Amino acid sequence: MELAFLAKASGMVFVAAVAQSLTGFGFALVLAPLLSVVWDPQSVVVVSTVLNGLLSVSMTVHLRRHIIPSKVGLLLAGALAGIPLGLVVLIALDAALLRVVIGVAVILLGLLIYLGVLLPLRAPRWPFVAAGLLSGVLQSSTSMGGPPTVLYLMSQGYSKVAMRGTLLGFFGPLSLVTMVGFALAGLVHPYTLLVSVALVPATALGIYVGDMAFERASSDVFRALVVVLIVAAGALSVATGLRGL
Repeated sequence: MELAFLAKASGMVFVAAVAQSLTGFGFALVLAPLLSVVWDPQSVVVVSTVLNGLLSVSMTVHLRRHIIPSKVGLLLAGALAGIPLGLVVLIALDAALLRVVIGVAVILLGLLIYLGVLLPLRAPRWPFVAAGLLSGVLQSSTSMGGPPTVLYLMSQGYSKVAMRGTLLGFFGPLSLVTMVGFALAGLVHPYTLLVSVALVPATALGIYVGDMAFERASSDVFRALVVVLIVAAGALSVATGLRGL
């Protein structure tokens, strides 16, 4: 493992972990486009999912009182059906095209979140399952499963703390289940696991910094900053992918 690569990846992971710690989502949205510039997208998706799972599980323990268990269960039910579909996309697309897909998805979904686009659906169950299904597809294909669930939870009027806790309670198990799918599909390799372990310190530092900022600063300001990072990362991923087509 080259030190230059590890240093770049650690910086990217730190920024992504700060975003996740602030909002309950955003880790893969920031990390996947940036890291795919210097590494192949399939490995990036795997490493991003591993770190996102570790981050979400560790924060879930801290925020467990703010999780809405019934909603997490419905989201996971949908996600289990979506994960196999996303794996097909991940395996079928070549690296350059996947970079473009990741970048376009990041830009569009980031803008939807920034603009406050809501999903005005208030049926008790099936919209949660549908949001989970879309998140499962995106999680296993791009490691960016957050936006469908974020958009729906925002439309339900939950408090900032409840939404953050519920998102983390969802993404921890989702990442673990996705990793099982990756392993069954033969996408998990010793080197990707080694890189994941090497990036744990940067992830932990990002969690700490983001948690401190969450307690002290305006959520609106930080949401805007996160979206700027997301859109910039998506644009970089699209540009890199187009050069490779």
